[in-house]
Amino acid sequence: MDKSQLGVISLKNFDLNSLNNFTCGDKSLDRFIRDEATSFEKNLFSSTWIVIHENYGVVGYFSLCNSSLELQEQERMVLDLDASKNKLRAPSILLTKLAVSKKLHGKNLGSTIIKIVTEMAAKYSALMSARLLIVDAVNDKAGFYEKCNFEYCVNNKKDNKTAKMYLDLLHI
Repeated sequence: MDKSQLGVISLKNFDLNSLNNFTCGDKSLDRFIRDEATSFEKNLFSSTWIVIHENYGVVGYFSLCNSSLELQEQERMVLDLDASKNKLRAPSILLTKLAVSKKLHGKNLGSTIIKIVTEMAAKYSALMSARLLIVDAVNDKAGFYEKCNFEYCVNNKKDNKTAKMYLDLLHI
């Protein structure tokens, strides 16, 4: 899907009644945007952004918050950081939620939204020094993030239901 047809609006400036027909097909993500996102925003736990298409209306949303990631030696080397430091936490932006309208699954909208998120995160990182964009990808979605150039963290455990992944914002 073409990014030029999309707009992004902060949840703070959005009429929640416009979400009545939105579903991404995941009950927990649908519940979050309708019942929890406003409270998270109010309490400064995360910022939620609504993605609008010029023809389709609301087509998705994403939520971000500040975070950090403890880097292992291999990750410090990949990121060209001092690998000799035992504990180094990289300031990060955590993508906490990503939802795409069920009607538009398979149309590359998710990867287009990731491009928007990456651009926003890169702008934010210039102001607040965030090196990484990170996500705890549900394992069946990890391949999607891998296609969007996210790397697996070294300390992922095979029995986890999510995979910790990161994208370096330094060269965006």
